[in-house]
Formats: sequence, structure tokens, C-alpha cells
Amino acid sequence: MPIVLAISGSLRTGSYNTSLLSVAIAMLVEKGATVNGFDFKTMPLPIYDADMEKNEGFPDNVLKLKAEVKRADAVVIAGPEYNAGPTPLLKNAIDWVSRKNQQWSGENEWDKKVVAVISASPGAFGGVRAQYVYRNSLSHNGAFVVPDLVTLPLATDAFDVQGNLLNERTKKSLDRNMANLLEVSSRLRGL
Repeated sequence: MPIVLAISGSLRTGSYNTSLLSVAIAMLVEKGATVNGFDFKTMPLPIYDADMEKNEGFPDNVLKLKAEVKRADAVVIAGPEYNAGPTPLLKNAIDWVSRKNQQWSGENEWDKKVVAVISASPGAFGGVRAQYVYRNSLSHNGAFVVPDLVTLPLATDAFDVQGNLLNERTKKSLDRNMANLLEVSSRLRGL
């Protein structure tokens, strides 16, 4: 049974990205995956600081996130877009997880990790501009980023009151993306 780590790059209550991630999680569970989450609201990360890393090592919550990424067979990230770019919260997390610091038993946990990036936005682009930044950063750090581009534009009206995704086209695209995430992860693990 594959283990998938689910991360939302949004802290906002009622976040469209967290809602989209919830739909993805349900799809993954339906496909037989065990899904764990990492909540930045309860486990905040400090802004990456090379001096902090050098003098104090990795903060506890960074170590917890790195351990969760390492333990997972795959990762699904819901990446919001702020002002046509990535959220500082999510980019910061990607940066911390990438850090190799042998003094503190650190590795780049993104290396050879299979990752799917999805996004939702109330705007017409669905978060695609931020997705390119997340994808480039993860790929640069050795992750295998699932090529499917899943975006949800006009997300304000995309969910019903129970949190169900209303757009059938996006639902099919997301389901295919989650299936590809599990398939690529399985193949890389030799299963």
C-alpha cells in the first residue's frame, strides 16, 4: 500500500487549494493509498535562514516535515498562487526540505521523490503561473514531477457545500493525475 504525503500551501480557512487537495486525498484513498498530511498551521516553519541552519541546525518542524517527505512514496502538493507567483509558505517548505546539512543528518528529501502539483484559484488561470515555479523548484531538486497539469480556475464556485468538486472535467483530470502519481511511484519502487 503506497504512502502519500498531502501538503496544502494555504493556511486560509476555506482554502480552495485545501478543498481541491481533499478531493485528491479521497481519490488516492479510493485507489488504495494511505495518505498523511502535514499542517503548516499547527507545525509552522521559520523562514529559511542559512545562518540559523549553520548555527542551530534544522528546526524541529523542519525535521518533522523532512521525515514525512522521506517516509512517503509520493507527495501531492496543492500550490496556491499569490500575485501571479508562489506562496512564501510553500516555497519556504520546498527550500527547507531540499537542504543537505550533514552535521544535522540532513538530506535533500525531494531527490527521486514522485510529486504531483495541483492548484486552484478564484482567477481565470487556476494557479498555473505559480505551478511553474513549484514544478521548476522541485525538478531542480531531483523530484520526478508528474507532468499532468491540474488547475482549477474560478474556484469560488467550484465546490458544493459538502466540498464536492462540481466540474466534471477537472474531476477527471485530477483522478487521472492521482492515478499517474501512484503508477510512477510504484514503477520507481520496482513494484
